[in-house]
Amino acid sequence: YSAVYCKLNVIETENTLKAYLIILLIWNALAILLIYLISFWILGSVLDIKFEIKPYLLSSLTAISAVSIRSIFLIKLRLQKKAMQFFIVSVAGKAGVILISLSFVMYYSATAEGRLLGAVIAELLCTGFVYLYVFRKGKFFWPKIDFRKVFSFIWPLLLASIVYYPIMAMDQIVLERYASKTELGLYSIGLGFAGYLHTFNFSVYQTIEPDIIKFRAQGDNASLRRQVYYLVLIAVATTICFCLVSKYLIDFMSHGKFTEAYKIANILSVSFFFVLLFSVGSTLLTTAGKSKSAFLVNLIGLFSIVIFTMLLKEFNSVGVAIARVLTYAALSVAAFMLLKKAGTSVQNYTGS
Repeated sequence: YSAVYCKLNVIETENTLKAYLIILLIWNALAILLIYLISFWILGSVLDIKFEIKPYLLSSLTAISAVSIRSIFLIKLRLQKKAMQFFIVSVAGKAGVILISLSFVMYYSATAEGRLLGAVIAELLCTGFVYLYVFRKGKFFWPKIDFRKVFSFIWPLLLASIVYYPIMAMDQIVLERYASKTELGLYSIGLGFAGYLHTFNFSVYQTIEPDIIKFRAQGDNASLRRQVYYLVLIAVATTICFCLVSKYLIDFMSHGKFTEAYKIANILSVSFFFVLLFSVGSTLLTTAGKSKSAFLVNLIGLFSIVIFTMLLKEFNSVGVAIARVLTYAALSVAAFMLLKKAGTSVQNYTGS
């Protein structure tokens, strides 16, 4: 949607947004049904679950579906650089989920089911508001879309997502299976503190992401390089500053109990730097219409299983943190190598 937005006029972008929201509504309904049936079969046939999982599974899938629909609207606000509206919608969504969930826990059922039901209702209300706002006025003309081209573009990204989720959690999966609770605890603390740094840097990236996409879609490589260089400079500077103060920060926040976690936090902060680079590379590949390349990059990441296992045996949690750095560094290099190979071409994958 971001790549299309940069090439169309105001009326065309509005019609495209409405079409996307209608398609997402149908797509997500089918996806929820399919994933629910497959997941329920796996949980019932493969795993020995001792409690009723169906309501939690269905509630979670519905909430995720609502969030994914609302995210398209938030992307539009970012592309239009309407920061205040973006802030209001984002905060209202989060606050609504918290307040309604608490209300259901307090007055309906003080259980996980009550909490999830409240969250689902809040997410559906927010998504309903998005539909009312987008379709509130003006005529809607269905844009010309070649669905064959669309699905040809989408299927590698679906596979890439399936592959990427295990990569994201590989460090904690390996630690939970093979490491001691102490090692897992220190790693979790280090990951949490490094995650705060990533939240800041990723927020900076989201601020300039619309410009990065626009420059890529329009072939303005000089401006694109300048934006990426600025982002890298900020990320390097903040990572260095974090490494210098992390020991004292963790010591102060944990009252001296978990100060040793700073070593892992520093290593993980470097891994988050490469996570940011990988995000930029993936975005640029997708904008250029190279969805198969994006899938290939994620496929390379599966080799991280070997790296994580080997380094854990040699260096415990520190080894896993180093493996995470190596994994995302490899993914970043692969993404930008394929991006360089793609050159300045931008495929018309939208069917418009």
